[in-house]
Amino acid sequence: MFSEDGTPVSRTICKAWNTRLANKLALNALRDGVFVGEINGVSFPAHRVVFAMHHGRWPVNVVKHINGNRLDNRPCNLRETDSPIPSPSPTSPPGVHWDEERQQWAANVKVRYKTVCVGWYSRFEDALAITKNPDVRRKLRFHA
Repeated sequence: MFSEDGTPVSRTICKAWNTRLANKLALNALRDGVFVGEINGVSFPAHRVVFAMHHGRWPVNVVKHINGNRLDNRPCNLRETDSPIPSPSPTSPPGVHWDEERQQWAANVKVRYKTVCVGWYSRFEDALAITKNPDVRRKLRFHA
């Protein structure tokens, strides 16, 4: 990230960077119940970065937290599962996303400015279908 020419300017920039960020928690934004952060403009879940740093390779499959605490990213609490990382559908609507903890697709709908989870599904197509079902929205509006 910093020029390696050894000029006083690059050394000053590097020193300022280290002074500001040394001993601070990296990848500390909370999203979907896990810590995430950006590296060169690309978002990464912290537990996958910790796994990669500890094992010297990026995980191929889903990484689980052994004790169930998704904020506990100690290497001894992380294990790679046999489950492949699902590829999100490029046409995925805003109401469908992969829930890593449950290993299923979550279906959400908006009702009266609130997001309501209407279930988890093993198939993306099922989650998508439920979000597009007008009866689901009608029933939720009635009970909300």
